[in-house]
Amino acid sequence: MTDFLKKHAKLIFMIYGILIALVILAALFYMTNVSNVHIAYSRDENQQIYFTKQSKITVNDFENTSLFRYFERANDPKSPFVASEFATNTDKYIEVNPNATDNILRYGLKETGKSFADTIFDFQTSMSSFNTLIVVLGLISLVAYAIILIFSNQSRRVYYKSNLLVGVTMPLLVIVLSVVLLINNLSLLGTFNKNIDLFRIVSYTMDENIALIRRNGAGSDYSRILNETTHFGSIGYTLLTVALLIVIIYSICLIAYTVFRYKSSTKDRNDIIERAANNND
Repeated sequence: MTDFLKKHAKLIFMIYGILIALVILAALFYMTNVSNVHIAYSRDENQQIYFTKQSKITVNDFENTSLFRYFERANDPKSPFVASEFATNTDKYIEVNPNATDNILRYGLKETGKSFADTIFDFQTSMSSFNTLIVVLGLISLVAYAIILIFSNQSRRVYYKSNLLVGVTMPLLVIVLSVVLLINNLSLLGTFNKNIDLFRIVSYTMDENIALIRRNGAGSDYSRILNETTHFGSIGYTLLTVALLIVIIYSICLIAYTVFRYKSSTKDRNDIIERAANNND
């Protein structure tokens, strides 16, 4: 067993680096399925954020028109958000801002206590921040992996205390960072699942690849949204969760491997010293 582990040490550590790199790579695709869940905003003279139909996403001048229109005119009973029910269905909806003239700003889900617009905005900013966090903590994990390589844990035949220290603390750091990402990911998944109907509608009405006339007509035909958002879902959260769990489990195994190699090396050294002492006698 010891010989097998020594022989494949480089492969064992190479796989670890690949797994960490895959987590960083996941940041590029993490938001793909929910990339259209956003609301354009404007800023006043005090740099305070507010939302209007004409607020634009500056990259392509895409406006909120279809999104606002949906909450003003949705009348398909299959839709989870029928405009005529906002003021009357108080078990589900809450009037957050009585002074607002647009339903998306005036009403929201009672369980969140926020307007639809604020719920969307909070989600998009949280997703964006977390996407950045994946990259930052992933790079720190990659540095931890590089430190392991600097101490030659992947090629050293004899493990010393320095190898033991690095081989335990660096994977432990990766575990901590991965747990932080995992907790945040599951929290966002919870928010996504809680508001999945809202975010599905946003994803459709804010998709610039869908013709404006189709987006504007979605309020009277909710099945159109269901049929044309097959790409929409929680797959990004699921894949990241799996990737992080694999990294955590592999890190634990790598710690066990390091301890095993150190104990094996210590035993070998002690055997050599004992044999040398017996020969001298």
